[in-house]
Amino acid sequence: MCAASPDNLGTVLWKDHPTLRSLIKMVTSLRYRFPTVDCDERMRDETKNAEQSARGEVSAAKFFW
Repeated sequence: MCAASPDNLGTVLWKDHPTLRSLIKMVTSLRYRFPTVDCDERMRDETKNAEQSARGEVSAAKFFW
């Protein structure tokens, strides 16, 4: 989808979806590490916080059901 419309859709996905951006970086560089190698400490901390938040949401949803 990004390749079909890189100026519109590709730009939006690249800016607004950091996980997708990381997947694109991993596929193009053939280095499958998450977070990607080029991340700085701030980006790594943001990734860790987002992952912890997502795990908390999943745990809360499982508890609710």
